[in-house]
Parts: sequence; C-alpha cells; structure tokens
Amino acid sequence: PAFYKDLSFDVVKDFAPISQMSERTSLLQLSPTFPAKSFPEFIAYARANPGKVNYGTTGAGGIAHLSGAWLADAINIKVTFVHYKGAGPMLLELMAGRVDVGSGVLSVTLPYVKSGKTRAIAMLNNKRSKLLPDLPTAEEQGASGYNYSNWLGFLAPAGTPEPIVSRLSEGFS
Repeated sequence: PAFYKDLSFDVVKDFAPISQMSERTSLLQLSPTFPAKSFPEFIAYARANPGKVNYGTTGAGGIAHLSGAWLADAINIKVTFVHYKGAGPMLLELMAGRVDVGSGVLSVTLPYVKSGKTRAIAMLNNKRSKLLPDLPTAEEQGASGYNYSNWLGFLAPAGTPEPIVSRLSEGFS
C-alpha cells in the first residue's frame, strides 16, 4: 500500500497469518576494486564523495533498494542507486567493478565472498552469522538501530476458520 494506492485488497484485513517460513540473512558487500576495505572506511568514503558511490539493487522499489535507502539514512550517506533485474545481474556488475556496493542474501552471496569476488563488510541484520562469525553487523559498526532481515511466510484468506489456520500453523512447527 505504500507504493500502490489502488490495490484490490487490504494487506492487513484480507489475510490471516499462518506461519513464518524462513528468515533470510543479508550482508553488505563491496566490489573488490572499491577503495574502502571495511564498513567504517566505506562510510568515510561515501561521506567524502556524496552521490558518487553506486549502490546496486535487485530492482527499483524492491527490498534491496528499500533496505539500502534505510541504511544510507542510518549512516548519513548519499549514494546513487543502480537498479538491476535481479540478484544475478547485480552481482555480475559488482564483481566486475561497474557498481561499488550492494546487498545480498547470505545463501546467494557467500560463495562470492569466500572466493574474494566480493568483499563482505557488514551483516545487515542485528546478529552475526555462524557462517561468517568475524563479520560484524552494520549496527555494531555505527548504523544505530539498523536491523534488516527478509522473511517469508504463509497467509490464508481472511475469514478462514480458526481451526484450519491453527492446524496449518501447527504443521509448520
């Protein structure tokens, strides 16, 4: 509703929550050619070069764009968003150095970080990952109150009888 005023449904009233299916951890990563090597260096560079840092997203108005705008606001930087049609094209441009920074789901980006094709500088949720335990969160590094996580869940139509919603919810437990 924040983007589309003429929806044919009410996102709050027309659905009954069943269960959260997953929570996906994301990280902030730099191109290997970007001059900054850490989150604090990234902040300093972006503040010294307002609007000159290209931040790749997986699409205009998508979650990577919104979380990137939230992060830029949290650390008081100005970036130029470059929108791609998905994570694949954005990652290719990041690895090639045609975009400076981008975020991505850990399960997708981890191989590129481990191989050195991108450089992880911060976890974007409020806890460290067991897969990269030495990588601090953005909040630990100065992005006060920033905690982005992407979750997926199941909903039923509003008015679904409570016993059915409960049984479905128990099935996911």
